[in-house]
Amino acid sequence: MGIRTDEALRTSVPNIFACGDVASFWHPLYERYIRVEAWQNTEDHAQVVAGQILGKGTICNTVPFFWSDQYDLSLQIAGIPYFGCQIIRLEAGSAELLYHLDARQRIVAATALGHNSVIGRKIAHARRLIKQRATLDP
Repeated sequence: MGIRTDEALRTSVPNIFACGDVASFWHPLYERYIRVEAWQNTEDHAQVVAGQILGKGTICNTVPFFWSDQYDLSLQIAGIPYFGCQIIRLEAGSAELLYHLDARQRIVAATALGHNSVIGRKIAHARRLIKQRATLDP
């Protein structure tokens, strides 16, 4: 469930923040509360909380990112795949890329399996598309 926070990772208690795996935070990109258990999320949260403490008004609106290397292949995920209701499958040589779209055809996630040298740039591009709330016509 997690500790409920706003997009700035503030709890309901004044001057108390929650970040990392314990935070169930409002994500403006997905317009709902999410909880992400991954080191990249924890690093992003630390930057948001530091910015808040310094009065910079930072919020957590980064696209979640996960990966796992399995022998000579890499599995990389940007966004939250289960927020999608439709998948577009693309092949890039020996790699496979899935775009996960919501009901409005917005890209909410991308999943890639292949060699890191091939899929790394594709997932980075997908993260930018997700952040821009880009749509795809299947």
